[in-house]
Amino acid sequence: MRLLNATSVTLFNNLNQAICVGTHSIEHQTILLIF
Repeated sequence: MRLLNATSVTLFNNLNQAICVGTHSIEHQTILLIF
């Protein structure tokens, strides 16, 4: 269960990073610092 959650979070983060990289938003840098 824990591994499944970690995988889901990783995929979600990758999606967010891909979107943020496209827009070059400040939030992208914040996400990298948090995770």
